Amino acid sequence: MAALRARAAWDKLSDHRGEICDCLSFSWGYHERNDANHVGPDEATAKLAAARARDCHLLINTAPLPDGSIPEPDAATLAELGRRIRAGEIPTGDPDAAFGETLPTIAPIS
Repeated sequence: MAALRARAAWDKLSDHRGEICDCLSFSWGYHERNDANHVGPDEATAKLAAARARDCHLLINTAPLPDGSIPEPDAATLAELGRRIRAGEIPTGDPDAAFGETLPTIAPIS
């Protein structure tokens, strides 16, 4: 029964864009080990291209430092991603290329 309700809700919203949620490091919030695993501009560009290929919005998070600031690698990645967006350098890519075997959650939004 729950599966039928879920399917009916999905069908009702299927004409809305989805949203892919991902982060620039391995954590959505501050973590001491959050110092080495950051997504660079090329990988962030690939994620955005894959989201475009799926006709989805990309919500990309950066985990703040204890003082609330954004880690420098993430700030640099976001600045470069913004530059590429403004320059029209984001291709429509392969929907699965940037996320590999495990796809992030895709949820319809209004």
